[in-house]
Amino acid sequence: MSSLMLTTIQNQMIFYGYPIFMGLGCIGNIFILILFNRQRQNACSIYLINAAIANLLYLTITGFSRIFFISYNQTVLQALILCKISSYVPGFLGQVTKTMLLLACIDRYMITSDRASFRAFSTLKRAKYFIFFTYIFWLIAASYLLIMATTNNGLLLKQIKHWCLIR
Repeated sequence: MSSLMLTTIQNQMIFYGYPIFMGLGCIGNIFILILFNRQRQNACSIYLINAAIANLLYLTITGFSRIFFISYNQTVLQALILCKISSYVPGFLGQVTKTMLLLACIDRYMITSDRASFRAFSTLKRAKYFIFFTYIFWLIAASYLLIMATTNNGLLLKQIKHWCLIR
């Protein structure tokens, strides 16, 4: 198989398959929001609600940017700002989602611990601080994605086009 044929197959799979997965993922995240919205006095549910919101944004922004890059020709890809944003936002939101799930696991470990000092560590106030610092940390840590994309003589490099499509 030639490289061009594999690229065409990949583009068709993204164009037709990703909206199905995006729709199913959004439905699942909406169910998570409905389920855990009733339990807001629990720190773990706050983490899971934030993970579901970040994941909803991740799915929609990533899905639309992938389909947008496949649907339009190369002249649109010369917009460097669009490429930078389409790599930064999903990178940031993906890390936030993973961190929220990790914080929820740590919270569950703390709340089920035999030690009273660990159980006392799981509070809503601390959860809100951890959520706030998680967003700030990943906003700053993912900023390298804004810097990596460059242009060469007004044309977008092939590696960046491929990188934007993969992300």
